[in-house]
Amino acid sequence: MKRVIIGLMLGIFLIGMIGIISAVEICAKDSDCVLKNTPYCCGNKTEYANGCYHINETLKELNCTSTSPCPGIAAINSCECEDNKCVGKETRNEKNETEEDDKNNSIELRKEIKDNKKKLKEDIKELRKNVKELIKERKGEYKFKGERGNIIIREISDDKKEIIVEKINARTGLNLTVEDLNNETGLGAWLSNGRHAIIKFMPDKASERAIERLKLKVCNESNNCIIELKEVGIGNKTRIAYEISAEENSKVLFIFKNKMKVVAQVDGETGEIISVKKPWWSFLASKSD
Repeated sequence: MKRVIIGLMLGIFLIGMIGIISAVEICAKDSDCVLKNTPYCCGNKTEYANGCYHINETLKELNCTSTSPCPGIAAINSCECEDNKCVGKETRNEKNETEEDDKNNSIELRKEIKDNKKKLKEDIKELRKNVKELIKERKGEYKFKGERGNIIIREISDDKKEIIVEKINARTGLNLTVEDLNNETGLGAWLSNGRHAIIKFMPDKASERAIERLKLKVCNESNNCIIELKEVGIGNKTRIAYEISAEENSKVLFIFKNKMKVVAQVDGETGEIISVKKPWWSFLASKSD
């Protein structure tokens, strides 16, 4: 009798264990496990997040109430089989992280370059001497030795100065600066777009280029020749240029006497002829004494 009772109890135990084992899905390989959109309660709302389950496992619907707490949900993006159980993991996307790191480094580098440029510009401004202040110190005139001899900067008015080299005058309203160029004193100018330009060509050399191009005999008061150092162009194309204008005696159709105004622009940094302007009827005119 005891044996019968013990046998019945052992049978009931084994049946219970079979039921428990069958209720838990056992995985054998990673392909048995999948990510599923898992519902969870946050107050009276049902929300969803990734969960790791056996491929045959069915998820139950939830009945959320206003008192349901909002749990902290781990960000699972992979599902693997470990010790016959499906285990969710958060894997790192090294490619995306590398790209994000590169992006952050690039932003920091650009900011550092921008800060360095700003500091460099401020340092340069401190080192450069404003011509207006130098002229004021020397009572209206500043003189220094340049590549082609003495260069004189004379104040005409509060906003106008003239540069004199070899008896050639050029008027300007630019904000001039004095530069140390290879152990020689030179001139620079601030432009409206913030760029600082070095004036490598002085008025005498610029007038030589213009005289040659315009085929003038001279550039002086006899032909109302005027040289002005100014800013030309717009935006990034802004540059400094000498504008040389003069009047020539001419005869239209070899009969009618007329004054012909000619204008040339010479780049103050390169000496390049930027433009030449003549009246539309210049092709009908000839020069006269």
